[in-house]
Amino acid sequence: MYEFIKKIFEILFKHNMELEELIKKCSKKIDEKILIEKEKGLKYLGGTVKIKYDENNLSVNVSFELYFQDKNKNFFQTDGLIKYKAEYLSEKAIKKLKNKEYIEFEIDEPEIKSDIDEDSEEKDHNLTKNKKGKNK
Repeated sequence: MYEFIKKIFEILFKHNMELEELIKKCSKKIDEKILIEKEKGLKYLGGTVKIKYDENNLSVNVSFELYFQDKNKNFFQTDGLIKYKAEYLSEKAIKKLKNKEYIEFEIDEPEIKSDIDEDSEEKDHNLTKNKKGKNK
């Protein structure tokens, strides 16, 4: 039964994701992390995300670092890693990642959206391309 469910899941979610789609998926997860920390009373200062192709594991690693400050002016850093199987990305996306050691983006603070905004067809991500992508 487990193998059957696993197979259905792979069929439903296996597709040729472009980098933009990957960024949007990661952006949602990172936004959630930022909002959780803000609920604790921390002020979001900024952060970065790096997307890197891991040829040994045939995966794409999305690592992020987020920076916060509390009311007493103490600084905090939190980080995370999101892994995707490389087979979920398009050949074009994999080729772009293979040509660079990593691609880096700055993370903007998520906007609080109303219910009206959530219904909008035009949803944007909170990652701003940074020119720090590094060639191999």
